[in-house]
Amino acid sequence: MARGKGEGTMYQRAGTGRWESKITLPDGTRRTFYGKTREEVRQKLHDAQEAVRKNLPIPYARRTVGEYLEYWLTNVAAQRVRPGTLKRYELDVRLHIKPALGKTKMVELTPQKVQKLIADLSATGLKPNTVRNCRAVLRTALAQAEKEGAIGRNVARLVTLPRDERPKLTPITPDDARRILEAFKGDEYEHLVTVALATGMREGELLGLSWDDVDFEAGTVTVRNQLQRIEKEYRLVPLKTEKSRRTLALPKVALDALRAQKVKQAERRLLLGPRWIDTGLVFTTALGNYVHASVITHHFRKKLLAAGLAPMPFHQLRHGAASLLLARGISMRSVMEQLGHSQIGLTMNTYSHIAPELLRENAAQLDVVLGGT
Repeated sequence: MARGKGEGTMYQRAGTGRWESKITLPDGTRRTFYGKTREEVRQKLHDAQEAVRKNLPIPYARRTVGEYLEYWLTNVAAQRVRPGTLKRYELDVRLHIKPALGKTKMVELTPQKVQKLIADLSATGLKPNTVRNCRAVLRTALAQAEKEGAIGRNVARLVTLPRDERPKLTPITPDDARRILEAFKGDEYEHLVTVALATGMREGELLGLSWDDVDFEAGTVTVRNQLQRIEKEYRLVPLKTEKSRRTLALPKVALDALRAQKVKQAERRLLLGPRWIDTGLVFTTALGNYVHASVITHHFRKKLLAAGLAPMPFHQLRHGAASLLLARGISMRSVMEQLGHSQIGLTMNTYSHIAPELLRENAAQLDVVLGGT
C-alpha cells in the first residue's frame, strides 16, 4: 500500500551505514533527512511530521521557544520598542519565560503549557501585573512567529490570566489639595508639585518638560517627552503614543508656578555662571541637571510626613488632578484627554471609585429638574 503524504519512511543505506528518512509534503515535494543513528533520523522525521500536521514549514520543526525568543528580541523587538521597554522584555524572557518554556519546540507549544507557565508564575508570588506582562511579551513574540509561518496559531492568546486586582485609589479632596500645596510653600520642589496637581502630568513628563514646551502667551504646555532611566542613566525620550503627546491649557495656578520657576532658575544661572548646566528643562537640580525620579519620590513622602499629612507616592498627584476634575463634573472623555490615556476604558477603570459620588450628584440634579425635594 502506498504511503500517504506526511507519513514518511526510514531506512539504513547499505554500505555506508548511514540512516535516512523521507517525507512527502502536502505540495507533493519530498524531503530527506540524514543521521548517524536510527534515533536521530527518527526524531527528524517525527519533527517534520508534526510540522506537516500543524501546517508549518519544515525548517521550524526543531526550533525551540527559547531560540525563537532570542531571535525575536534581537531582530524584531529591538527595532520596534524603546530601550527601556526592550530591557523589560529581556528580563521577562530571561527570568520567567525561558526557564519554563525555553526548551519546548515551537511546534509543541500548546495553550496548556502556557497556562501552566501563568499558574506557576502566580504561585511563586509574582504580582498579577508582572505575570500579565510576561504573557504579553510571549503573545507579542508568538504573533510575529505566526506571521512568519513558524507556528499555526498564537497559543498565548488562549490562556486565562490572573485577576487584575488594582489597588483602590484614594481620591484627593479640594481640602487635601490645598493642604499639600501649603506644605510645599517655599520648598525646592514647590512649583513641580503645583504643576503636577494642576495638570495631571506624569512624573516623567514633568521632569522631561523643557521651556520650549511652555507657551506663556497662549497659556499652554505641550507634552512630548519624558525623562526615563535607561541603563543606569537618565535620558529624554519621546512619549510612546499619539494620545500621550498632547497640548494642555494651563490653569492660572500652574502658569504662576511656571513663571516663578523660570525666575528662580534665571537667578541661579546668574549666580552659578559657568557652573550652571543648561539642559533647557523646566524642573532641574540646583545646578540645572536632570532631577532623578527617586529623589522626588523620597522628598515628597518626607515632606508630607513632616507636615502631618498622610504619605502617598508622587504619582498620586496625577490621580488627584483627575479626581478633582471629575468631582467638578468634567466629563470622563475630557479627563482622558488631559491625562493622555490611549483609551477611555483605562480612564474609566482607573477612576471607577469616583463613580458613586458622580451618580449621587446626577440624582441630585435630576431631583432639581423633576421637582424632587
